[in-house]
Amino acid sequence: MSHSIFSIIGPVMVGPSSSHTAGAVRLGGVARALFGELPDEVTIILYGSFGEVYDGHGTDTALVAGVLGLHTHNPEIKRSLEIAQEKGMKVSLVAKPEGGKHYHPNTAKFYFQKGDRKMMVLGSSVGGGLIEITKVDDMPVTFNGESDLIIFTARGDIDVLNLVYGQLHPFGSKLLQMFSHEKRDTGYNRFIIEVDKIPDDLLSNFKDTVGVTRVSVIPHLSPWEGVDDTTIPVIS
Repeated sequence: MSHSIFSIIGPVMVGPSSSHTAGAVRLGGVARALFGELPDEVTIILYGSFGEVYDGHGTDTALVAGVLGLHTHNPEIKRSLEIAQEKGMKVSLVAKPEGGKHYHPNTAKFYFQKGDRKMMVLGSSVGGGLIEITKVDDMPVTFNGESDLIIFTARGDIDVLNLVYGQLHPFGSKLLQMFSHEKRDTGYNRFIIEVDKIPDDLLSNFKDTVGVTRVSVIPHLSPWEGVDDTTIPVIS
């Protein structure tokens, strides 16, 4: 197994903890990137040690800071709950230290909502400021935000794999892994595709594709970066 230097020394960050603070910021940022925009409301459930010591380690403010798009060394992390209120984002925090027995000890679940759009993201801070996302709505996944992501919503009869491969191959980009979930109530499927690099013209090439209702790309994030709406190009 390979290890980043960040798993040993951690990223540049506002403390006190690489797992409970820096990793929590990054977890909130990647979860927000998956949702694609700043939500009107977010409910965050803190499991295991996150739920036990969040107050002393600032895990709650760190998770919210990530959702707001702050990076791990931004001193405004400590004001994240106040900033959320200023931006009109309603935040609910629920500590369940005894819950999630099968989860990593440093796990959070995000419930995002903006208008009629909703999404759940489950992920963990695994040490050194690094994270792992393990579920998006009902779709089991495994990725850490260190590779580029393409997120598709497409009609069930659309061959998304061939569509994407047709864009990646001429650009010399590799498809690393793909996760999919069938939304039977709508007839549309969601795909999360991890690639080593995103073709420059990918979004414009899919703009008029019949049966594809939403495409977004999320560039990879280093352990100290934040995410905002300029980071997540979307067509819908």
